[in-house]
This record gives sequence, structure tokens and C-alpha cells, in this order.
Amino acid sequence: MRHRLLTAATMLALALVAHGEDFIKTTTSTQNSTKNGVTTTVTVVKKYTADGKVYTTTTTKRSDSTKPVVKTTVGYEKDTDTAGGVEQSGSSAEEKVWTDEEMKSANTAANVSYLTAEEKKVIMYVNLARLYPKKYAEKEVLARQKSTSVYIRDAVSKTESVNSLVSTLKSMKPLPAYQFSKELYDFAKCFAVESGSSGYIGHKRKKCVGGSFSECCSYGPGQGRDIVLLLLIDAGVTDLGHRKNCLSPNHKRIGCSIQSHQKTDKCCVIDIGR
Repeated sequence: MRHRLLTAATMLALALVAHGEDFIKTTTSTQNSTKNGVTTTVTVVKKYTADGKVYTTTTTKRSDSTKPVVKTTVGYEKDTDTAGGVEQSGSSAEEKVWTDEEMKSANTAANVSYLTAEEKKVIMYVNLARLYPKKYAEKEVLARQKSTSVYIRDAVSKTESVNSLVSTLKSMKPLPAYQFSKELYDFAKCFAVESGSSGYIGHKRKKCVGGSFSECCSYGPGQGRDIVLLLLIDAGVTDLGHRKNCLSPNHKRIGCSIQSHQKTDKCCVIDIGR
């Protein structure tokens, strides 16, 4: 079972011109660099709306290519991570919600040196939902209704999906934490790199084939806490495939990778196996 997630915020960012927002301020910055005879020009245009929303369009043009790479993201002026409008969720914020013991029990990839901090958080937050479903419903789903993240704000506005998730979490029995798998990490990283470098959205692998696993793909946010909440809410996914994968009682192992993406800033691939 393989599923993908493309948030409405991401689609909004990709169709910026069509939406015709009223902007109160626009800033432009340009940087040039030359390496091995090739000049790269990066132009960043930020457009601000009255409600604090910021549209950032980054255009990268190389002198050896006729086709520039254009990437647009949407966030809020007070976001600490402006790439994709992701709400910062540092350790101090997490500690107010989860105890050290709870985070330690969920952070089964804590000692994996080659994972990034956010990749470890993906695994940790999936496991927090599995180990402490009722608390996750209260502290991560219901408590983040007023999140500044444009991704989360869009997802929690889908009342039916949120209510369905809360009902599932409050009625389910705790599940064992997923254990990290190097094999599944390799599958996830290979496909995240493949997808990100080409701007592909979906599950059709060209080079990263083989393996038996269930898969979730997320596009847009780059922080583990947000990625997991969006996958669990699963707004717009009829069969709730992401939620079922994350909360599966029949799987034991997990691997994930977060990579840059040509169209959506970040992509995250999570592979889950028996």
C-alpha cells in the first residue's frame, strides 16, 4: 500500500499567480557565484500580504543552461523556518508536551548517526502516536488547531479528517514502537533523492526499485513533527492510507528520509515493513 501527500498549501504555492493575492510589500535579492566557468544567479522575490503571509519565489539560473529552476513556497512572517511555512517545533516546545521518558521510548533511531535531527523526529512522532495515542490526540492534534504553520492550518481546517483521527487515536490500544531499519532507510532515501532531484510526485520508482514495504510520501514541510501530523490527518486521502501505515499493528520496522524537492521545497519518504 503506497500513498502520497500533496498539501493544499503546496498546491497554492505552485499556483501563486493564479490566486492573485494582494501584496503590501515586495522585496528582491540577487546573488551571483561562479565555479568552473559556470555562473549561477539566484534571485529571491518575497511578497508579503496584510495577514502576514509570505510568498517566496526563488529562481536559479546557470549560464550553461537555458532553463531556470523556479521554486515557490508560502509561509508566515513570524515562522522561524520560512522555507515552506513550517512552524518551528524545537526541543523546548516538545518538552512542554512530552516527558523525557516518553520521547526516549519513541525515539528508536536516536543513536543512528547518519539520520538528520528531523528524520529522527519523523520516527519519534510516529512512535509517539503509536505508544500514546490518546495523549497524541490531545497534545498534537487538538492542541495545534491554531498553529502558525500554513500546512497544519490547512489540514486542521478539514474538520471531518481531524475528528476521524481523534476518534481513531482515542479508541485504539497502544502499539509497539517501530524500530529503525537500515534497509528501509536506504529504500526511502534512494526514492526521496530520485523524486526531489526531478521534482517527481508519486510512487513510480525508476531506479530505486526492489523491496517489500508500505510507503508514505509527503511534499512540502521539512520538519518531522509536522510531517507526521499531516500524514495522520490524511486530509483528502479517501482510504486513509498514510494513517493506516503509520498506525499499522502488523508492521515493526521503519525508515525515512527527508530531501530537497525541485517543486515543493521538501519531500519525505517513509517506508514501513514487517
